[in-house]
Amino acid sequence: MVNDLPPGCAFAARCPRVKPNCRRGHIALSSLGDTQAVRCLYPMTVETADG
Repeated sequence: MVNDLPPGCAFAARCPRVKPNCRRGHIALSSLGDTQAVRCLYPMTVETADG
């Protein structure tokens, strides 16, 4: 249920990049370029997507 999310990232249980701090507290919305924003501590970018 959207109103009953666990602390931290709502996608932590299924994210391949998850780390312990992803499961704690509030994760702020961060700018990812001029037109995108992400609520992630370890967002995937063009550089990290290639491996």
